[in-house]
Amino acid sequence: MDFYKVILVNGFSKNNKKFNFLKNHLTSLGFNAELLNTPLFFNDASFTEKALEKKLNDIIKINEAENTASELVLIGFGLGGAIIKKVLHDKKINNLFIKVILIATPCRRSKISRKLSPLIRLLSKVFKPLKLLRNNRYLSLPLPKDISIGIIRGVEPSCRIFQKLINEPNDGIFQSNEVTLKGKNIEILDIPFGRVELLRRRGTAEYIVDFIETGRFKFD
Repeated sequence: MDFYKVILVNGFSKNNKKFNFLKNHLTSLGFNAELLNTPLFFNDASFTEKALEKKLNDIIKINEAENTASELVLIGFGLGGAIIKKVLHDKKINNLFIKVILIATPCRRSKISRKLSPLIRLLSKVFKPLKLLRNNRYLSLPLPKDISIGIIRGVEPSCRIFQKLINEPNDGIFQSNEVTLKGKNIEILDIPFGRVELLRRRGTAEYIVDFIETGRFKFD
């Protein structure tokens, strides 16, 4: 599995422990999987953007030195997926075959961010990544058309605190139509859990393995 390089990019969180189950599952199967250890809680998004760009540059340099090519799989949860889109939108990639998996990643400004805009504006003075939730231009950036994209959406949340503010189906925070991109190279998978539970389920991990290996989510 050394041909695959899997990088996990966390979203708004104090740490990246939410990815531990998925990372452990992938490494148990022999995948080279690592966490981009830049939790988004107080840091501006540019902090993680620079870390991801550096990681991509390092992989490109190794490939050039060894005259090889790697298949890179970038997996982003929440705002981590939006950061992946931003970096790939801005950067020219050489000698890498790329797949992207976005898990509960907002792809446009959400209904809940509009309804709670004053609160988000206030909180974002301390929790800087929350600024992205109000930046539709950032969230809606497209990925290059030659990249295979898998989108995983939660559609039955256990936490229903915000249900009066949003429509069904949703993952507890984002409506399904807010975590969606359009294109022929895009696969969409709906799973009957909330956004956080998605990362704790073996079924989600197995679907991700399918996508890494085939570019498709396999449905039984």
